[in-house]
Amino acid sequence: MKKLYKSIFLLLVVLLTTQLIAQKKPYYNTQEEVIEAAYIAVENSLKLDGYLHDKKLEYNWKGTYMFNITLRGKGEVATVSVAESGDNIKTQNQIKNVLKTMKFPFKMPKDHSYKFKYEFKF
Repeated sequence: MKKLYKSIFLLLVVLLTTQLIAQKKPYYNTQEEVIEAAYIAVENSLKLDGYLHDKKLEYNWKGTYMFNITLRGKGEVATVSVAESGDNIKTQNQIKNVLKTMKFPFKMPKDHSYKFKYEFKF
């Protein structure tokens, strides 16, 4: 009976370990890799059923807005600043606040931050 419990326990440990490994976020350590991954993440988020797409529908965003976005650590947004003033200041501030809450699906070195510029067209 102890062997059965031991076997089940080992099986559970192996399954949980493989699940954790499979869920690891990619790690990028060069500016080019981080910026490319960030662009892809924003574009995916703007697609149907993405986080930014849902917010766009919720707030009815329209116009063109350009932001400087700084990322750090585990895909956290460190800062968001306006690169070019948009059509509507209220919408611009909504987008800025939503961007601050985003979490990007990759990791970077802890002691580095990476800044990129993105133009949103709604």
